[in-house]
Amino acid sequence: AVAYRRLTSPEDRKLFVRRLYEETFTHRAELVKGAPPVPDGLKDFFNTFHAAFPDACATIDNMTADENRVEVHLTLSGTHTGEFHGIPPSGRRVITAATITHEFSKDGRIEKAVCKVDDGILREQLLD
Repeated sequence: AVAYRRLTSPEDRKLFVRRLYEETFTHRAELVKGAPPVPDGLKDFFNTFHAAFPDACATIDNMTADENRVEVHLTLSGTHTGEFHGIPPSGRRVITAATITHEFSKDGRIEKAVCKVDDGILREQLLD
């Protein structure tokens, strides 16, 4: 698991978010012990995507950070073997872009995460 230390700078926060995605999303590790709690919405996103795409992989394309925010631009890919938003498993391999903005509190916790996935491209790949 990732060692957690106080997230005092934008660079610390970027490193934490990068490692969160590498270990929790791509490698399916448990959330980092001793780390700030992750909002339920972000956990729900991970769980929903993994249920539909068990081999899901997230590639970080770009990250930006300021004093209280880290924005991550990802490429998500996986094989559709579970139901996804009412769409039955198709066995198709999909790839889509996502942007997730993480807002941090002054004490270094992720207070909010907003995820934007290109649902149109994803649905097109699943239903085509």
